[in-house]
Amino acid sequence: MVNQVRKFSKKVYITTDDGSYGTRGFATDAMDKILKKVKIDQIYTCGPEIMMLKILEKAISHKIPAQFSLERYMHCGVGACGLCTMDGYWICNDGPVFTSSQLKKVKNFGCRCRMPDGRYKKV
Repeated sequence: MVNQVRKFSKKVYITTDDGSYGTRGFATDAMDKILKKVKIDQIYTCGPEIMMLKILEKAISHKIPAQFSLERYMHCGVGACGLCTMDGYWICNDGPVFTSSQLKKVKNFGCRCRMPDGRYKKV
């Protein structure tokens, strides 16, 4: 996967919480350091929603377009059950990739998640 990304980018920064690959630490910590010395044209991210919320905030404050690959529990996958809804968006139909322009309008992004039994849980 990393080699595929490198075909389209001059520089790729990778972080893992445990340091098993790339730099040890949180992506948001590395992002702070990178933004001080490098001009970023686009951000692509996936992972825990709380992390992506912090990346969204940084992307907006630095005026960098970003794309987020979201994960939510989906039962039907066709927009009928509503389990994956997020402020009017269906992750299964409207996504799973969303732009920073879309997500900055979503009130519950990074604040709560849906459990496998359908209940919401505060993040």
